[in-house]
Amino acid sequence: MQTGLRAQLPDYKNSSISVERRVDDLMKRMTLEEKVAQLQTSNSLTAPSKVPQNGLGCLTEVFCGFKSKVAAQKYNDLQKAFLEKTRLGIPVLYHGEAVTGLMATGTTAFPQPLAQAATFNL
Repeated sequence: MQTGLRAQLPDYKNSSISVERRVDDLMKRMTLEEKVAQLQTSNSLTAPSKVPQNGLGCLTEVFCGFKSKVAAQKYNDLQKAFLEKTRLGIPVLYHGEAVTGLMATGTTAFPQPLAQAATFNL
């Protein structure tokens, strides 16, 4: 039964085929707008009810005003909405961590390597 189900899946969702083939299939299906949206910041997407039908979008600092646990719960709800309610059903890119640490209220942010390097006087 699972074999029949996998045969019905688009290639990009079929884990039994190569990653290269899956990526190629997904790239052919995505519109230019969807590709660009994966690279952009969308601070307005803070609730599952606001997920656009074409999906995608990059969430940067959307949950910075929340404590870590609440931010993680909200992010999981939003990610689920992107997977279930958008045209392609692929995850949204979310940048909640950086080289400085987790970007959320109450967490520690460390100096970035570039800032650290700028402190040296050779």
